[in-house]
Amino acid sequence: MNSSTIHHPVRTLGHTIGRSWVLALGLMAGLGIAHAQDSWPARPIKLLVGFAPGGSSDMVARLIATPLGERLGQPVVVENRAGAGGNIAADAVAKAAPDGYTLVLLPSGHSSNAAMKKNLPFDPVNDFAWVSTVTTYPLTLSVKPNSPITSFNDFIQRVKSEPNRYTYTSVGVGTAMHLVGEWLMAESGGMATHVPFKGGTAPMMELLVGRVDVMIDTMTTTAPLFKDNRVRVLATTAPAGQNALPGVPSVADIFPGGGVRFLAGHRGHQRHTASDRRSAQP
Repeated sequence: MNSSTIHHPVRTLGHTIGRSWVLALGLMAGLGIAHAQDSWPARPIKLLVGFAPGGSSDMVARLIATPLGERLGQPVVVENRAGAGGNIAADAVAKAAPDGYTLVLLPSGHSSNAAMKKNLPFDPVNDFAWVSTVTTYPLTLSVKPNSPITSFNDFIQRVKSEPNRYTYTSVGVGTAMHLVGEWLMAESGGMATHVPFKGGTAPMMELLVGRVDVMIDTMTTTAPLFKDNRVRVLATTAPAGQNALPGVPSVADIFPGGGVRFLAGHRGHQRHTASDRRSAQP
């Protein structure tokens, strides 16, 4: 493995977010215009993350919080409210005062939760309004270095020949990681046991100590571990023909349609941000 060809995940993510936030900062400036009569923002803004510290969503939120706060003239404070696949944080924003001081960084799983769960305590569409997409990146399937699973094809053969013997992680039921795992089982005809966590570093720690077999997580979490030879990456969910990591195949190379990108984006309360987006338009 030539680790010199791996893009540093935080540095690369920073450049990507920097470009994406040209739009977001413009919209946030629009929020200030809409609330000039209130001198908005007049106090710190909370940015909720629905997963534990140390995971990819937390990393993205903390990477953007400081420059965003500098631009707005008020601190943007990241607050972790982990659990229920991000729904605890989403519910807190849906029930917050629509005053522009409570935002949430939502992952791709927000849309799948809307489709999968009928009894959510909030309306996943009408209670929120997008401010901006922050960044996107593929997911990875990884094993510890001495795992007997030698490749992605070997993993698929094992879950087909020994149903439910092997486990895979996600950061919660209904998240993108969970859906990728279940989609792989459906496409391959295999069966593996899903082990959900609340995000953060827990999936990685459980993988490295051998209590789970495969970790499905984002590139931001996996790339530094791959570079330091702490995990072996079996496959990524980059589009077919694209090697997101050197020498690592894409799921889509084997299962057409397997290209999946994880999305992280800002949302605020619908009644607040919808009017502010209109105010931000020229």
